[in-house]
Amino acid sequence: LCVLSSPGGAAPRGQTLPEMVLLVDLGREQAAFAEHLEALVRLAGPALTVSQATTAGVTYRTFRPSPQWPVLAYGYMGDLLFVTVGAETPARLITVSAAAAPNLAADAAFADAYAEIAGENEQWVLYADVPALLATLGPMTAHALDPGAPSPAENLLVALGLDRVRRVTASVRVVDRGLYTRLRILTPAPHRGVPMLLSGPPLTTEDLSAAPGDTEAMVIVRLNTSLAWAELCRVLTAQNPHRASRLDRAVDGIEQRLGVSLEDDVLAALGDPWM
Repeated sequence: LCVLSSPGGAAPRGQTLPEMVLLVDLGREQAAFAEHLEALVRLAGPALTVSQATTAGVTYRTFRPSPQWPVLAYGYMGDLLFVTVGAETPARLITVSAAAAPNLAADAAFADAYAEIAGENEQWVLYADVPALLATLGPMTAHALDPGAPSPAENLLVALGLDRVRRVTASVRVVDRGLYTRLRILTPAPHRGVPMLLSGPPLTTEDLSAAPGDTEAMVIVRLNTSLAWAELCRVLTAQNPHRASRLDRAVDGIEQRLGVSLEDDVLAALGDPWM
């Protein structure tokens, strides 16, 4: 599944729609799949108007389920099924596919990120160039009254410390009859928000030994509660200063009634491993 870089059409309130593309390698099943798909389309009868178009020798079919929907299309490039969203998307996809442009495997940044998670018997791979992805999706989340202002989604990413993430790669492999998953998130230090909470020392065998021998399920994380509380307050202040002020007053009131400090007497006394 991919998103092409330019908007696919107008959306409500001046926003934009993406051009979405789903690609499926059907292999030897392409002919049988195409026959079944055409049978399903015929079942719709006259209620669905299907048109045919050709770009650079590739024929595809387009339709719009209702006036409120964008134009959908499907077709085949060899054994590859493509399903698209956007009136101009099929032609763009075919043009891009026919161009002699370098593929992702030739990109040095991708190769570096992928090398850390690659292995035999891969079943699923994820890769995201986060800055490029945000640049593509930004117009869709722009503020309707002030397009130049940061969108709520952008503000949330900044508050969570995820705005500095550069690349995300992940893979799922079959290893010894089980699934083995690796995830790599590239983000520069100093960390804040979610990345900071995941940057503590690793768990040890001693931490795991706290679970009883007859445990049926377990989740254990290393969490510095003082840092977590500080980050929670920072995020809340960035997103809603009024609510942050109310929280401060509520905590102050509780501390005065109990005669203890939440940070110094409670959070500082808690250990890092949480099970």
